[in-house]
Amino acid sequence: MDSGQEQRRSSRWLLRTPVNVALASGRMLRGRSFDISTGGLSVICQFAIAVNSTVQVNLVVTHAIGGKGVAFASRCKVIDCVFDGRNNGFRVSMQFLELDEMARAAIESHLPEA
Repeated sequence: MDSGQEQRRSSRWLLRTPVNVALASGRMLRGRSFDISTGGLSVICQFAIAVNSTVQVNLVVTHAIGGKGVAFASRCKVIDCVFDGRNNGFRVSMQFLELDEMARAAIESHLPEA
């Protein structure tokens, strides 16, 4: 079976910013983003999150043109979760289930053109 890393289809942008992750139980985890694309993101968390669970993420992405921060929330499906010793936590790979146009534009502003 392919891991979340192997299933990536789009360009990624290395992004290090605080992320809040709300679990279905209502528990809130704080983490930091590792990378992001229009298809999803990876977050470093202190706790593992179950693969195939649905979570809500909240973060701010700065638009490359003009530098305006775009705060957004998105439901995501957890694709992979592995311990990452170099980053001192679990790297949780997530797929966006929804992404508004302002957030998509901010992310795309940092990605190389296809």
